[in-house]
Amino acid sequence: MNLNSMHYPLSLLGLSVAALLPLSSQAQGPVDSRLDPVNVTAIRDIGAPRVDVTHTCPDAAASLKDSLAGVVYRMGEPGEMKVDFQLKGNEIESVTTKGGPWGYRQPVRRAVRELNCVNDGQTNQKFSFLVVFKHADDLSGRDEVVALREAPTQALAMAKSE
Repeated sequence: MNLNSMHYPLSLLGLSVAALLPLSSQAQGPVDSRLDPVNVTAIRDIGAPRVDVTHTCPDAAASLKDSLAGVVYRMGEPGEMKVDFQLKGNEIESVTTKGGPWGYRQPVRRAVRELNCVNDGQTNQKFSFLVVFKHADDLSGRDEVVALREAPTQALAMAKSE
């Protein structure tokens, strides 16, 4: 294959691209000042998540214990998991989990979506709490295998920065 024969089509391509560039800049034309103005608004962050989940979801602790006890007994891994969710109306949306044993994440998200919560009318309906998993061998008496704890504000700030 002759290199000169390959050079010819490439130079033709370069000329055709160069010829099109002036046309594309002219295609935009002058700006029409009769266009309606566009208003841009931003949704402000609703702030730090609420930690009073049991106020809005009164049966959360019992419901999570019932939903997750079997998984905890099967897996047997202790740990602590941070859970966040958004309440829109009375529906739970945007459930996220962080930390804890990996195998608990999906069951926890599923259990949280099934909680019965009632919107209390506050504008901030983003919640954060901790779920604590205890190993059955660590239990004495009638301690719970799964427990819900309000997350301290310092823990939420540290988890947010990670």
